Amino acid sequence: MIRFLTILGMLLLCLDSVKAQDIHFSQYDYSPLNLNPALTGLFGGDYRGAFNYRSQWFSVPVPYRTISGSFDARVLPYKLEKDVWGAGITFNHDQAGDSKLSNMQFLASTAFAKYLTKGLFLSAGVQVGFGQRRFKLDQLTFDDQFNGDVFDPNIQSVDLSNITKTTFFYFEIGAGMNLRYQASRRTWVNVGASLFNINTPKQTFMGTDARLPMRLGINASASIQVHTRFDIMPTFLYQYQDPYQEVVFGASAKYHLNVNPGRETAIYLGGGYRWDDAAIIMAGVEYQTWHFGFSYDINTSPFKRATNSNGGFEISLIYIWSKVPELGAIKTCPVF
Repeated sequence: MIRFLTILGMLLLCLDSVKAQDIHFSQYDYSPLNLNPALTGLFGGDYRGAFNYRSQWFSVPVPYRTISGSFDARVLPYKLEKDVWGAGITFNHDQAGDSKLSNMQFLASTAFAKYLTKGLFLSAGVQVGFGQRRFKLDQLTFDDQFNGDVFDPNIQSVDLSNITKTTFFYFEIGAGMNLRYQASRRTWVNVGASLFNINTPKQTFMGTDARLPMRLGINASASIQVHTRFDIMPTFLYQYQDPYQEVVFGASAKYHLNVNPGRETAIYLGGGYRWDDAAIIMAGVEYQTWHFGFSYDINTSPFKRATNSNGGFEISLIYIWSKVPELGAIKTCPVF
């Protein structure tokens, strides 16, 4: 734990500030397939469904909204012994501004986690898919559409002549690795690295050769049981996409209301900070294999003048379930 906090502090001292980033969540640990492809299938169960919703800057005229849904499953869970093979799919949709500029993604991922020694797994994963970016012109106005007195929508703006299309598709590739140490059901550590947009897909509405830069991600999270009823959960995320970067860190305290098998119930409360951008408050409830989380961002950047310090709220939902394994060969009872 001391080493983890030391490394975290060194990273923070070496960084400048956050300016912007791609689709992102404050509860990034509850959007695992967007966080790192190597986390595909890395959970306790056979199937996992996740949903995330974020509304950012709702105090400005047009808020930014992001929706994500994913499903992943363990492949051949009863035949790989201690190794884990996972496969999953992800859908993302992000929309912003008067132009309704949107980004929609359909992604497929797979990962294999190799058992190294007691409680230690090393996983590697890849993610491929396609995306669509589009916008609408009907709500946009340009300065040369003013006739000197009032706005005239019948005047054709010269800016529109540079736009060759309002929709385009692109293909993208991502990959990642993750090291997991599982001491017990409630004590574990994840440390991983990922790289998205490896093929730097073309991103332009005007026919130019604009490219989406690769995005590097470093993630770390842990759950540490400190008492029969209490766990501490620190978390950290660093992302870099030339020339922008994002640093988010925080921690939560979880209290277990019921620790009996089949009736596990817990609540947690915590906070975090996105460097030079927002303070984060989060809370959640876990019941058996259900998880529900809520977070709220308080804007601390210069943009708070426009948002009145309102950042955005976010919800996360995860459900994990298992199938009943098939019975083996019928054996004769020795009593008879």
